Amino acid sequence: MFSTLTLARRLLYTLFPWYLLVALSMTGVQLAIQYVTINNDIARDLSTLGKTVTPVVASAVWELDPVQLSAMARGLHRNAIVTGIRIESSQGELFANEGQTPAKAVEGGDLWPTSATLQTLPLHYQPLRGEPRLIGYLKLYSSSAVVWDRLKYSLFVLLLNAVIASGGLWLIISWAIRFRLSNDVTRVAQAVTHWQSQSHVTPPARIDYPYDDELGKLVGALNDSQARLFASLQELKQVNVNLEQKVTERTRELQQAKDAAESASRAKGSFLANMSHEIRTPMNAIMGLTHLVLASELAPRQRDYLEKVQTSSAALLALLNDILDYSKIEADRLELEQAEFRPEASLQNVSDLFIGRVEQKGLELFVEIDPAVPRWLVGDPLRFEQVLNNLVGNAIKFTDAGHIHVRMTLLERNAESALLQIAVRDTGIGLEREQATRLFQAFSQADSSITRRFGGTGLGLAICKRLVGLMGGAITAAGEPGRGSTFTFSARFGVAVERIRNERLQHLHSMKSLVVDDQEPARELLRRLLDSWSFEVATADSGATALQMLFTAEAEGRPFELLLLDWKMPGMSGLAVAQAIDEAGRDGRIRPPIVAMVTAHDRDTLLNEANGLQLDSVLTKPVVPSTLFDTILHIQHPDSVPTRRGNTTAAPRDRLARLRGCHILLVEDNVLNQEVAREFLSQSGLRVTVAGDGRQACRYVEQEPFDAILMDIHMPVMDGLEATRTIRQMPEGKTLPIIAMTAAAMPQDRADSTAAGMNAHIAKPVDPQELAERLLEWIKPLSSSLPSDAAPVAATANSNNNTNSANGDDAAALATALPSVAVEQALARLHGNAGLYRRLLDDFAHRHHDDVATLHRHAEAGERQALYGLAHELKGEAGNLGMADVAAAADTLAVCARQHQEVGAATETLTMRLTAALALLRTLPKVATQQAGETTASGPLPVDAARLLPMLRDELAARNFGALYTAEKIRDSLRGHVAAARFDAVLRSVQSLDYEGALAALRALGAD
Repeated sequence: MFSTLTLARRLLYTLFPWYLLVALSMTGVQLAIQYVTINNDIARDLSTLGKTVTPVVASAVWELDPVQLSAMARGLHRNAIVTGIRIESSQGELFANEGQTPAKAVEGGDLWPTSATLQTLPLHYQPLRGEPRLIGYLKLYSSSAVVWDRLKYSLFVLLLNAVIASGGLWLIISWAIRFRLSNDVTRVAQAVTHWQSQSHVTPPARIDYPYDDELGKLVGALNDSQARLFASLQELKQVNVNLEQKVTERTRELQQAKDAAESASRAKGSFLANMSHEIRTPMNAIMGLTHLVLASELAPRQRDYLEKVQTSSAALLALLNDILDYSKIEADRLELEQAEFRPEASLQNVSDLFIGRVEQKGLELFVEIDPAVPRWLVGDPLRFEQVLNNLVGNAIKFTDAGHIHVRMTLLERNAESALLQIAVRDTGIGLEREQATRLFQAFSQADSSITRRFGGTGLGLAICKRLVGLMGGAITAAGEPGRGSTFTFSARFGVAVERIRNERLQHLHSMKSLVVDDQEPARELLRRLLDSWSFEVATADSGATALQMLFTAEAEGRPFELLLLDWKMPGMSGLAVAQAIDEAGRDGRIRPPIVAMVTAHDRDTLLNEANGLQLDSVLTKPVVPSTLFDTILHIQHPDSVPTRRGNTTAAPRDRLARLRGCHILLVEDNVLNQEVAREFLSQSGLRVTVAGDGRQACRYVEQEPFDAILMDIHMPVMDGLEATRTIRQMPEGKTLPIIAMTAAAMPQDRADSTAAGMNAHIAKPVDPQELAERLLEWIKPLSSSLPSDAAPVAATANSNNNTNSANGDDAAALATALPSVAVEQALARLHGNAGLYRRLLDDFAHRHHDDVATLHRHAEAGERQALYGLAHELKGEAGNLGMADVAAAADTLAVCARQHQEVGAATETLTMRLTAALALLRTLPKVATQQAGETTASGPLPVDAARLLPMLRDELAARNFGALYTAEKIRDSLRGHVAAARFDAVLRSVQSLDYEGALAALRALGAD
């Protein structure tokens, strides 16, 4: 604020403190002089008074007349300046004392007395002859109050004069500064301001200043500068006349170039879209058919090959997506997903992808995971694996002999996140330092010969660098020519809730183990894994050394119990060592250990070359911790089932076998989502009760016990969050596991569900594997005895091969007819029930045929809540049915509507994709509802149908969502009966939630 004041005010404000200090100092000096003067006057007055009364007081002292001395003391005290009198003898004997006689007093004449003033007068007696004799002293006291009493009147007059004089002088200074200095400066400032407002058409008026002082020189310089500036502006205007024309021409040329670039960009986008469609169609067929074949009975070797085909296809499709998303990476529009995943599974996927190339080149691939790395992380596993795939693929490409070592370690961890470091080291051609600096630039490789020798675009490492940066890390490269290279990157992930490990580690007991491998990295990797499980471990680098160690340990009475033996070793191979151990065991020279053969080569070839030699287990390199753990656990406990990747359709159902008979409350308002979840849980042997809203769920919890609740969040009547809070207040619900199963998968939704009291969160579309894992995590298995109504439906299905075959054929037909739909993933949620899947697709098309118009109407009216509700519903249903593009567009629209963002573009995208999906569903070929050879029966209704019809009537009257499930059971029981056709009208009304129409159709059926 001080900087905005005028010059005059700034000068006054600057001078005022100094002026005030000087004025106060002068006033203080005058007061001090006045104080000293008055003090000296009082001292003189006391001395004069004392000299006047001294003869009389001396006479009274000589006569020793105390009465007269007291009277004289009282008389002296009446004087205004005397505050105390003391008469004493020359020896200090007191004769009289009146008033205040302080012990400390300053003799009169002191310059700055701080206490009472004292005048001491000697008393002499003059005899007739001789010298006067000192007979005593008269002491007169005057306190400082007397001084201040005289000074106060002088002080008032002095201050008044000082104020008047100072004020007058200050007014003179102010006037001089304001009118003799500030006015001239203000006039100059106003003239300069006037220059700024001129149009620069005419020369500015010069500032007139009569004095040749500092301000005059400044004014002269301003006048000259303004004249030169005016001349320069005139020249500049002349130049701008031609410049504007040139700018117009250049702008037109730039616009033409921009239009051409946009046209090229649109052409590139169209090409990429067409290429994506053309490649995705056969890729979906490859992946779908592979999945169907894997769901059938296969030989181990065939299953292994097909699993590798499936993994490679998924990786190829992921790489295709990465190439098509490169424009997003360049525009910084690529977003990472946040999903839970196992880092060990990512490394296993990478090793499965490249194991064929590793075997072909005769290399070895080692995968090492720090035990401190969390088992479950939150991040984007696809992008994480993309970086790993690129680095491992490059390492294999540039390595002709030796090995590739992938090591994952934990750098730091807190409650929310973990920072991992992954190093990929090879023994290939290596790098020079100058080459390493160019590797991460787009379309650049180490040198020009790389492309000719090894191929590649030089784009992969540039994409890796961007992806690693998005994951909060960095990537570096180091190496030496001819000695290999090491690529190291870091990435930060969230830490997921640890899954319960079912106390399997407690069942693994320590064994004295020997690891035999000619490759030091392989030996150290296995040794560290066994060390982490408290095994006693020794290592050997050759078969001969291993045999010697085995016989030595046997002689010492502490034989080895477990032997991890590499197959291909120089000198004595692993099979030769196993053969020698077998022979020694038959001769009684040794107690044979458990032999697990570890190989980086073809498993079937190994078994063929074994020539009947019994091996306890065969492990394929690279060995990851879970595989080795399950292998050893299965060796120690043969009844346990080792974890293996196989039929992905049946795997979740097999895992849920331990929970058969458990009672699940499914809280879901959407009929289709009810059907999908109920089918999956029922086929897995679980009992399911369905509630259509949160209030109904609360009533169910009060009426009967449940083992867990699967709770949707957004529902009518009472949403899932409020229902969870209500259940948590009930005695039955304090410890009841409640798992959110909802399409609302934003971070805030997860936080809200946790705050409401939910134990876990599953995003729709539901992954059967994840659902199985969460249920196993939170539900305590029942005893082996199951209730009769909990018998798994799968057993019945397995007994009917014709039904399975029909399902398989129908699934293949669906996959062919719906190339853009993830049919396999959707069927996995329904345990391969293709008929049910067809019906759900028909129901989806029937119920959402008007949604395109509804979406446009909500968007135009600004009805964000209705728009969010419809998009939320579409996301869950489409995701469960495998329509990923519709689910993704619905999710985007739901986020925009909820966060008050622009919804126009998101609405258009969703309506376009929904229209295409509905058109595709309309072309879906129908199948006959009655199988060939099936007869139509008449007569009384089946027992199950007769028993369920009254229940259906009550549920329809109560508008209970469970009516759909009951109606479907009746339809199944009526299959082949003459009443089945008439009951279809009831079922269609129930599926469209037309309860009144369903009741009317049910009454008509009863009348018939």
